[in-house]
Amino acid sequence: MGFNTMNLNDITSDQIIRNHTEFERRLAYYKDLGLDQIALRKEFIDLIHFKPARILEVGTGKGILTIFLTKICDSIISVDMDTQEQRIAMLNLMYHQCEQAVTLLCADAGQLGFADKYFDLTVSAISFHHFEEPKKVIDEMARMTARQLIISDFNETGFEIIEKAHRQENRQHFKTGHRFSQISQWLEQKGFSVTASFYECQTVYCAKRNGIEQ
Repeated sequence: MGFNTMNLNDITSDQIIRNHTEFERRLAYYKDLGLDQIALRKEFIDLIHFKPARILEVGTGKGILTIFLTKICDSIISVDMDTQEQRIAMLNLMYHQCEQAVTLLCADAGQLGFADKYFDLTVSAISFHHFEEPKKVIDEMARMTARQLIISDFNETGFEIIEKAHRQENRQHFKTGHRFSQISQWLEQKGFSVTASFYECQTVYCAKRNGIEQ
């Protein structure tokens, strides 16, 4: 499938500790602005009501959700196009000593080679607004999902906080402009029943494959 797995040979314990210190600082920074990144992932994880044997995560980011997923599954594949973000994610996983449950892959989520319904659960947290071709990614996630697909993104409040944080750091937050609300229709067309949960800073769509006992 042409995937690149993470090379761990050059990671030291000092790097793990320094990364964790910076990671905690960033979490506190966003929390002070009104965006609790840990709370967002807890809201997400609470929508999983079974124990999956295999999970696919699209959009590893810094591994916040990935760490939560290791508490319910020991076979997780997490895909991202950003190798630097995945390195940070691996450092975070290693700090929590849960890296053995996760394979990090640098790959295009719109063209993965896994079999139909290969994963019990597919997930994506706060990544949709980065997808250049979101329907292609959603269609691929749906194809590989046997039971449940969960996907979240910031709502207006969440984006306002993120953009404020970036302005304070003289940066710009990239987003493609695709409508997240299209998710429900796309997944229903693929044979899923979809419910939406609305939180303070995010919206989460939870889709269950029709005809599967949950």
